[in-house]
Amino acid sequence: MNLAIIIAARLDSSRLPGKALVDISGRPALGLLLERLRQSESGDEIIVATTHRETDDPIAELTHNYNVQCFRGNSFDLIDRYANAMDYFDIDIAVRVTADCPFVNGNIVRMAVREFHIERKKQERLLVTTKGIMPVGLDVEVFDRESLAFLQTRSDLSDQHREHLTLYMYQRPELFNTITVPKNCNSFISSKHYTLDTQEDLDRLRMIGQKIETLDDSIRIMTATK
Repeated sequence: MNLAIIIAARLDSSRLPGKALVDISGRPALGLLLERLRQSESGDEIIVATTHRETDDPIAELTHNYNVQCFRGNSFDLIDRYANAMDYFDIDIAVRVTADCPFVNGNIVRMAVREFHIERKKQERLLVTTKGIMPVGLDVEVFDRESLAFLQTRSDLSDQHREHLTLYMYQRPELFNTITVPKNCNSFISSKHYTLDTQEDLDRLRMIGQKIETLDDSIRIMTATK
């Protein structure tokens, strides 16, 4: 089975324009994310899924500099963009990461993928997610191409569903099976916040970036198998 980490990225943001390329720890935020994902040493393919718009050309240029694949698709329909990216690169399983989560690393990906392979033997239309357990900004989701294809067939998808890739899956538990990981994690860590949405976020993440080893030690503990 072909597995890829697919990162949704675009530059327009009302609160922090160009946030995917702002500097954190001496490199663009998206570049930092790419470096951290490569630490997984799993050999998983990494694809950046951006839009066809000229405003997102700098993202395509960055992927070239980091030697990762780039897919350009629909600007606002993320379901369509991910489905087409998976079809184009013949991807069976996707790990969804967003560019505004630059501190996601390989340990988080490995944990979620491991759980996906275990649960996939038991049930179909599966979504494995860290949302609600891991701190905001350390979010990953894992699903397969069949689940996304089924999602595309739903006649009651709203514009909001299309813009927020997995929202419909969470809202329709009778159709999709959602597993939250890590299962051994204390709930207090969910109050932490590592996402990049505002200038205040950027200032905080730059400070965290100066002591990134401390965060990585915490992630290692959170994602350890017991």
